[in-house]
Formats: sequence, C-alpha cells, structure tokens
Amino acid sequence: LVLTVPPSSQPVPSPSFNSAIIMPQIVSSDGENTYELDASNAPSCCATSGLESKGLGQYSWPFVIDDDTCRGGRKFGSEQKVVDWARRYSKNYKGLCLIRGYYKNLDYLSSSAPPY
Repeated sequence: LVLTVPPSSQPVPSPSFNSAIIMPQIVSSDGENTYELDASNAPSCCATSGLESKGLGQYSWPFVIDDDTCRGGRKFGSEQKVVDWARRYSKNYKGLCLIRGYYKNLDYLSSSAPPY
C-alpha cells in the first residue's frame, strides 16, 4: 500500500454533496432493471416532486409514468430503495427522479406502465 501526500501548494478537496460522484447508471438489487442518467430529458415534476427537490427521508414522488407525471408519496431512505421499490411493485416505470437527476428506465416498455 502506497500513500501519497499532495504537495502543500495544491489544495486538498473537501467532500461535499455537490462534489458527489454522478452515477451514470443504477441497477435494481435483483439486476433486472437498469436506469441511466438522462438529465436533459427530465420531466418537470422531477424538479418539484422528486428526490432532487425533496431529499431522502421526506415524502417524494420519484416514479415517472408514461405521461411524464410523477407518482409516489412515500419516504425513502436511499436511492437504491427507490429503484428496488419500482422493480418490486411495477417493474415498468418510465424513469425515476433521483437525487442526482432523472434516470430513464432502459428496460421500459411504453404504454404498459402502472396507472398509479
């Protein structure tokens, strides 16, 4: 194990939420659904109702259905719990409004999403 110490002339970055690593994909725990970051196509409800605006542990509506509206109304402790909830209860949401933005469902089948 080799540890390197940055020269004193270079600043050492401090961790913060804004410098969090953006995950380009997130997968359900069973490996059956994959979501990919697609911030440029985020429905407007993500900005007002999703995890990006509400945060973890607060009531949020992170599930995007066919007509680009958000559904949910639950509290989630992690993004992974949102992904796994979507897989367990519907399997076919169009996308998810997570903390780092909108993630589209790569396994999405149009017009077969749940009505809620």
